[in-house]
Amino acid sequence: MVNNLGATTGMELAVVANAATAWLEKRRVNCARVYVGAFMTALDMTGFSISLLRVDPPNREDCPWQIDAGLASGRLDLLDAPTGAPAWPRAAKGVAKPYPLPSPPEGAGAADHDIVRENMTSKREIRASDVSTEMSRIERATRAVKEALEGAEKALTEADTRVGDGDCGVTHVRGAAALSSATPYMHDGGEALSKSELARSIGLQIRKSMGGTSGALYDIAFAAAAAAMTTKDEWFVGFEAGTRAMMTYGGAKAGDRTILDALIPAMEAAREALRADGADEIAALRAAAAAAAAGAEKTKEMTAGAGRSSYVPAEVLRDVADPGATAAAVWIGAVSEAFAKS
Repeated sequence: MVNNLGATTGMELAVVANAATAWLEKRRVNCARVYVGAFMTALDMTGFSISLLRVDPPNREDCPWQIDAGLASGRLDLLDAPTGAPAWPRAAKGVAKPYPLPSPPEGAGAADHDIVRENMTSKREIRASDVSTEMSRIERATRAVKEALEGAEKALTEADTRVGDGDCGVTHVRGAAALSSATPYMHDGGEALSKSELARSIGLQIRKSMGGTSGALYDIAFAAAAAAMTTKDEWFVGFEAGTRAMMTYGGAKAGDRTILDALIPAMEAAREALRADGADEIAALRAAAAAAAAGAEKTKEMTAGAGRSSYVPAEVLRDVADPGATAAAVWIGAVSEAFAKS
């Protein structure tokens, strides 16, 4: 499914769909249906998103040893069912024939399925906090972020209802809750993840659970952070790389009344604190939290230059802090407090 975010032309979407299909075919992924259209837009945002849905093989017998074979039975029939939805496009249909799968080990059967399930269960029984002290801190921090955002949800929703589309509170709480639940199991079979690997895992979790513009931006930020920390294993290196990636791909800058008006001051304050206090991580976090809160508050005085608020009259924006910036200040503050206590 190739989704138009709002202002991408039909010809550009066709090019994207063709390139995506070719890329998947090279990796032996067969596209049984291809949909191109405006499914979830962000007003006139330029860009696209791509979603994949795994569908069932024609016959379960094609891969009887796979645990999940046939679980998606009927999905193609449901997708092909008649609908009166005016925006649902015609699908480009491919042949729903899976690529040959590797043969199972000789004698594989139900008992082997039980072994796989047992291995998956045992991995879930190992908590990341048992793997390393760092992961114990991360686990506490994500739990604190979840609780802080839950406490701020009502205020975020009320603010976003006035200046946005009203989903800022629930979107952030949903992402934080999913992340808090997943963090305890972010390890590699009992081995601790590097900061880069952890950032990549966090981004993936946010991508799956958060949604909305904020979810996409945080996904971009954590991907950039993960890449930056492969060469320098420091959280603030990742934070700065992620913030700059948001600026590059989100198209906003400081003063545009967006999430960046909390993140950029936090980034700069953390950098200055580290220069003044050496490697004092807690001091840098506290400085970042204070700067993020101040930056979010200052958005009340700003004219919106990007995002949904740019479509809202200035008199409506007055005295309402940007919800995305406020949410960022909330989670940075929660991380700062959690790390200070650990």
